[in-house]
Amino acid sequence: MAVVLARCSAPKWVRSAAPTALAAESGSLCTAVGAGGLRARSDCCTCNNTSVARPTWTCAECHGSHPGYYGVIQRFYDDEGMNFAVLLSLGFAYANLTDVGETLATIERIPDGHREAWVREWTTTANHLAGLANESLKDGHNVSGSARLLRASTYYDHASSMAPGTQDPSRFTSLWEKHRACWDRAVELFDTPVERTEIPYEGTTLAGYFFKPDSGSGPRPTIILNNGSDGPVSSQWSLGGRAAIARGWNAITFDGPGQGAALHRQHLYFRHYESHTRCRLLADP
Repeated sequence: MAVVLARCSAPKWVRSAAPTALAAESGSLCTAVGAGGLRARSDCCTCNNTSVARPTWTCAECHGSHPGYYGVIQRFYDDEGMNFAVLLSLGFAYANLTDVGETLATIERIPDGHREAWVREWTTTANHLAGLANESLKDGHNVSGSARLLRASTYYDHASSMAPGTQDPSRFTSLWEKHRACWDRAVELFDTPVERTEIPYEGTTLAGYFFKPDSGSGPRPTIILNNGSDGPVSSQWSLGGRAAIARGWNAITFDGPGQGAALHRQHLYFRHYESHTRCRLLADP
């Protein structure tokens, strides 16, 4: 991360289309923290030029008047879907579902709004991790192999999510299958037990995963992790599953209609299902 010191006279961050030399101007001292799109802080507002290509800066006083800087949240893309996915990817890093460096390196190769590049570059990163995972597992390094499979799983899901509307929309499902294959291989290597489950639903079943802190059979508190929108079940490991296991709880998550296996393999689309499914989860032993 680069730390840039300069003097400024302008009361806002000014968007820069390309890296420029830092221009020292008269005014109060400000500090820009972050290269490659992390964050900005300043005692005043800022300089007319910065030495980094991304992010695009604006003053906190302007908020939404320019893309790039809203309060303390730094945007990576003007494209809402891409920006949201990057924030998720960075947030998942603490649960080892992603890596910050891999995420930032990948998005540096993806122009704003370019969905073909998004699918291509995230697939490239995922393929690389999946290959490294295979090498680790071949050599008996299960911890490294599992970690790499988890990250590859997330990156394949990133790629899959924007395949609709590209030149080859069939990648929406084919890349999701690679995501799920990596996830399934990874959870088999977890230190704690993971059971694949099937939840009865409208004449069929919904695929799920039951996480336990150990192999004991006694009763424990159990948290039901119901995903939002079309998010993958793997995200629920970061958004509650991992924390539940660490505290001695059980956790269960599943693909509802419009999500994961229910969508790609069973062609079950979004509907109002949450209350029904939760009742079955609670009623079934």
